[in-house]
Amino acid sequence: MLVSFNSYGGSADGKGLKCEYNDGIDAGNPIYIWFENSKFNIPYIKGSSIFWKGYRYSENGTDSISFDADRLVANFKNDSNAPQPFRFLSDAHLDRESLFLRSKNLLYNPNRSIYYCDLYSKSSIISDLKKTINAASSTNKI
Repeated sequence: MLVSFNSYGGSADGKGLKCEYNDGIDAGNPIYIWFENSKFNIPYIKGSSIFWKGYRYSENGTDSISFDADRLVANFKNDSNAPQPFRFLSDAHLDRESLFLRSKNLLYNPNRSIYYCDLYSKSSIISDLKKTINAASSTNKI
């Protein structure tokens, strides 16, 4: 069941998303987004720590949300190790009704340019990321 931001009304601040693309076995890692203080924050893992990177976003009425593409591109265009969500979001927008996160860049594979998002709490985002960290650390133990 899809629940849009519109049903909550107002700003996206204080809401989160877990966005995944459904591409068979190769579904890839989800993109987590947390909206707070007029910024969207993308958590990512380095080692055993969770880091949050915040950038401005624009709400286009109640229709969509656009991300600060210019700043994202400037920060990560020369960084081949940039976390994948930053590269994808540098040219994407979120449809607030369907919660589809779409790339506007035609260079992306069309099958991988749409993520399907669900509303997600900040504690759920942190919990998922901690599970990823724990799973990675348990496979690295001798």
